[in-house]
Amino acid sequence: MIDSQHGRRVFALQIAGLEHRYHSIKPSGVSNLSTEVASGITYSDSQGIISVSDFSASIDPSGGVAEYDAVTISLSIDKRRGAAGDPGIIFGRCGARSAGTRVQLSESLDRDGTSIEVSSSLTSLSYPRLLHVGSETFRASGATSTSINVSGGRGAGGTPIQTHSISLEGSSVPEVTTEITTFRGRLAKLYMGHQYPSGAVSDYVEMVNGFISESPYVEDGDAVSISILPLTALLETSLADKGIGQTALLQDFHHYDGLSGSLLEYALSLRVDPDSDDVYIRVTPDSGSSITASTFNVIVSARTGGANLLDDYDPTLSAGQDADDFIAEHPRFPKFRRNEDFPLSDEGVFTTALTYNAGIPGYIVNANAVPNNALSAGQISATANLKLKLNKVEIKQHALGSDEVKRWPDVINDTLESSGPSTTSGYSGGVARWRLTADSKLKGEKLS
Repeated sequence: MIDSQHGRRVFALQIAGLEHRYHSIKPSGVSNLSTEVASGITYSDSQGIISVSDFSASIDPSGGVAEYDAVTISLSIDKRRGAAGDPGIIFGRCGARSAGTRVQLSESLDRDGTSIEVSSSLTSLSYPRLLHVGSETFRASGATSTSINVSGGRGAGGTPIQTHSISLEGSSVPEVTTEITTFRGRLAKLYMGHQYPSGAVSDYVEMVNGFISESPYVEDGDAVSISILPLTALLETSLADKGIGQTALLQDFHHYDGLSGSLLEYALSLRVDPDSDDVYIRVTPDSGSSITASTFNVIVSARTGGANLLDDYDPTLSAGQDADDFIAEHPRFPKFRRNEDFPLSDEGVFTTALTYNAGIPGYIVNANAVPNNALSAGQISATANLKLKLNKVEIKQHALGSDEVKRWPDVINDTLESSGPSTTSGYSGGVARWRLTADSKLKGEKLS
């Protein structure tokens, strides 16, 4: 999941029954994704995704079933050096004739069947392996001259278990193939993760769980595009029964499953005076008192806030990678930097406590002098001012529910009341709180 503003989104495409999985980066081999498409058959992971389109949906304000647009994934093709898993080879197959090996079923196979009776021998193939009949993929453990053993291997790779009949009037006899030859309608999942500046990748999160809506097509000979629709698109059909079997949605209520659409996210930030270009709080080191790297006084004026000037900051929050394990300091951590330093300079004062003293007038600052980038007493004494950047953004996230039905939009205020910021202290705190009014307007107030 994305849990940092540093890095980039990365994607992985997994198609039901296909042992090749494609990534937008060179896969490291270590992730929370399944390593096996079926028992004893591992995924072949490779870099291939070159673009992912926007994901969008719409719903009528009066209620109903949402309409989803397809997500299009483009995969690169290597015409000259493409291996067996190259997207141009995998998705370039069209129809049963493009399969490397195919044999017809000699008997129908029901959903509970454990052996596929075939018209020709497939004993020359290596096992275990994946075989395909229609939209179902099988894990085959072995074969005789007339049958294939698929015991425990039905519906491999997330494919649906189906009945395969050789007696359907007007239909061709089902065939067993070693490759997938028809992709339209096949289930597919698009995962998204976050790659950090170090190159490490977070756990992948399922972004789209759906099906391929149309046959893959080649763009300009160097890329193949695949369109995926969410499974909910299957609900966009009219009900034939208009009587007692008719269904309806309950207005103003929503089911929160704990995953999709079940999180409330927003950003909080202090806003500077719109009539000023200055985005800093500035304090002056008190040269008339003792200054050490771990204890010193700063002077503030009543005009700039006095005793309430630093109420939005909490020294107990993460101080950044020089002092703890976080990549940067928390937006509400009071890391003072010198007036002349770059806004995101590593050097600064790693504050541990702030105490207002009207006699200064200002604050007694206690600091951690151990980090390598902590300002020394000489550096603090030499600077005219110390500054704190105001407009840092803090992201908040709250769960709206987990397998619960709640009234909309009351769930927003209820969640903010129980889980939203109420003070400026701690990680659950914030610089402000907000609510939705009866006329659906946002009303906020500063907490200090």
